[in-house]
Amino acid sequence: MENEWLLPQMRQSDAVLTRMRACAPLLAGYGMTLREDELQALARQRLSALEANGRLEFGGGALPKLLCAFCGSPYLMRDGFADTVGTLLELFYAYKNETEQFLSDDELIEQMKEIFNGEAHGALDILDDALSELCRNKRKGDG
Repeated sequence: MENEWLLPQMRQSDAVLTRMRACAPLLAGYGMTLREDELQALARQRLSALEANGRLEFGGGALPKLLCAFCGSPYLMRDGFADTVGTLLELFYAYKNETEQFLSDDELIEQMKEIFNGEAHGALDILDDALSELCRNKRKGDG
């Protein structure tokens, strides 16, 4: 297999799916749901994002945390929720590489949520720019 290093991540996919399904009551409280095909697509997107960013993930992973953190956003609707979470996941892994020294997973997700619901008003491109600026400032020692 070409990407043998991803095998442990693939094996974790069932655990990640179980954790995502466990988020269903919280999601439902905000009027959000994810169909099984959307859950499966997010699990595949997780593997792709991990590979693209050269990352390994252990434990529960970021995906269920992102679902729970963003499901109450006033800028998210049921239609497009899975796509937006997929983009948030890709941003998380990309910026995790840059923030590893100064932000934990939970802190990065909290920063993402604050920016998304605040200055970005739900705009993913503004979130991306703000995260990039956050990283630049941290590297310069300004943040």
